[in-house]
Amino acid sequence: MDIVEANGARIPTPGMGTWTLNGRLCAELVAHALALGYRHVDTAAAYDNEEAVGAG
Repeated sequence: MDIVEANGARIPTPGMGTWTLNGRLCAELVAHALALGYRHVDTAAAYDNEEAVGAG
């Protein structure tokens, strides 16, 4: 997996974006991405989907 270095952080690419996701679909997609090996999940409080991301 490729790694990007930014501001001292090592971030794996690709990442999974969660901006437009919420509810059960969000949780299922995050869980699936993690099962596939994703380790970079893009989140922000402004997305208002923290509970669903955490459930995934």
